Amino acid sequence: MKRILQLILVITLTATSVKGQQTEQQDIADPVEMAMQQLEEKRKQEVQKQQEQTQQDTKDIEQPATVVQPIIISGTPAYDIRFKLLEFQSELIKLAKTDQTINPNSETDLKIMVKMGNNRIQTMKQAISSFDIKWNTYCQAQQATISEEEDLMTKMADIQQLRQVLVDSLETQANKYNMLADINKAENIIFSNKATYEKMEKEAIEMSIIKKTAPQLEKVKGKEQILFTQIQTSFDKAKAALETFPQLKQRIKILEDKYVEIAGISAKIQATEYKPFIQRIKDYLLGLAATAILLLFINMVAAKIKAAKAARDTAKKYKDMLNKDENGIEYPTI
Repeated sequence: MKRILQLILVITLTATSVKGQQTEQQDIADPVEMAMQQLEEKRKQEVQKQQEQTQQDTKDIEQPATVVQPIIISGTPAYDIRFKLLEFQSELIKLAKTDQTINPNSETDLKIMVKMGNNRIQTMKQAISSFDIKWNTYCQAQQATISEEEDLMTKMADIQQLRQVLVDSLETQANKYNMLADINKAENIIFSNKATYEKMEKEAIEMSIIKKTAPQLEKVKGKEQILFTQIQTSFDKAKAALETFPQLKQRIKILEDKYVEIAGISAKIQATEYKPFIQRIKDYLLGLAATAILLLFINMVAAKIKAAKAARDTAKKYKDMLNKDENGIEYPTI
């Protein structure tokens, strides 16, 4: 019995010892297993990250890369500068909105239109000059910060371009108003000098009769030549403006008719010269002779035409008579 109890005790101690060893081994194995699991998890994450990077690289090759503008953080100097640049841009946009379309017609008072247009352009030029002073001063003061931010440089370039567009537009409008001023000047000088030319023509004829007034005649011709040069120059400019303002075609046509009348009178004045009385009589007689010869020629041609028409009528009547017998019955023709 004692032997059996000793055997049971040995078995129990052995079992307890083995269980303790197993527990100790499990306690040692748990940290290693956890470390292995962490390494495995990390490896999986790295593999997944590598796959995602590969996919992104493939996408970048297939699609062009987009430039991402840097974000300007609120409260920074760059943010304040951008806000100020937007104010400058808004100021130019307001100026550009005051731009007007120049569209005159046949009834437009060009003098008033040109005056108002030039005043508006002058006001806008002064506004741009004031803008330039503020703009240049600010940009020079903030040059260092602006040069470091690509976004600010882009915005600055946009504002410069907008300003140049506005300046070019004002220049174009100024040229158009100059053209309208040329038309107005041509109308004034042509319409106002119609009576002057009629008076100069009358004076030229009177001065060409007497030899004493021949020098005065030359003065009148010289005065007329200077005046006509001015009229011709003004008319040429007005007609050139028609390409820009085709709606004024009828207005320019009326102006052209008056210009042609004045040009005809100018030619007569320049052709006028002093001639002795005998020479005038000869010229008068030669004029009558030339007129008589011309009338004689016209009458002769008219007589020949009349004779040819009569001969044709006679021949037709004779032919009709041959084709009829004494009873008025026409003979058959083959």
